[in-house]
Amino acid sequence: MTDLQRIAEFFPTPGFEFALDPTFEPERAPGDSDRGVPPPNKENTAKFAILQKYNRVIYSRRLHRHHVRQAGSAGEVLILYAKGLGPTTPSVNPGDPYPGAPLAIVNSPVDVLANGKSSPVINQIGLPGTRDIYHVAFRVPNDITAGPARVQISAAWVKGSAVAMPVR
Repeated sequence: MTDLQRIAEFFPTPGFEFALDPTFEPERAPGDSDRGVPPPNKENTAKFAILQKYNRVIYSRRLHRHHVRQAGSAGEVLILYAKGLGPTTPSVNPGDPYPGAPLAIVNSPVDVLANGKSSPVINQIGLPGTRDIYHVAFRVPNDITAGPARVQISAAWVKGSAVAMPVR
């Protein structure tokens, strides 16, 4: 199972809140054990590493990860992964993974904004083999200015949190 598929395991239902505690932290500060802070738990630190790996990640169509230090460019097609975009066609029973064929297309309107500018959405599907993880391909607006950009997705007019992405 890939790390990305494991995220669906960590968040089994829409709105599920993943409870972190000190056992997820891989390191301890001096004196933590004296203050009653529990030691790291190997299984929990592995989960935390996966969560950190996919925190605010956007992929380009060349399938490399964009981080703060890697810029996307105007007109480039990027892929972002999101949760909670809602039902699909064909419908998938709650808890079942999205099929590979036919692809499960998000029913609700999906919009992506980059610095407040509408970005054409190319596709929005349930990521095959996962539960409540969606693959959304969008084109960075041609007229976006270089520098830091805020990328925000919405489904059925409900906005998600913005993520930062540099634009070159």
